[in-house]
Amino acid sequence: MPKRVLLELLRRCLLISQLCNKHLVDSTLQLAELTDDTDRYLVDKVQKFSLISLSNLDNADDHQSSFY
Repeated sequence: MPKRVLLELLRRCLLISQLCNKHLVDSTLQLAELTDDTDRYLVDKVQKFSLISLSNLDNADDHQSSFY
């Protein structure tokens, strides 16, 4: 797969993963690892983003469970 196609797919996954979908965040991280980023800049950024997204997901779950 051409790198530009992989990067576009990665970008779209990141946009969608803002909805706090853990599986999509995990897939995005795997895609970032496929980009063959030698300095690991992209992978590090996606890892940080996934930590933030998962933290938001945990907070949303805690907030939602307090209503029941």
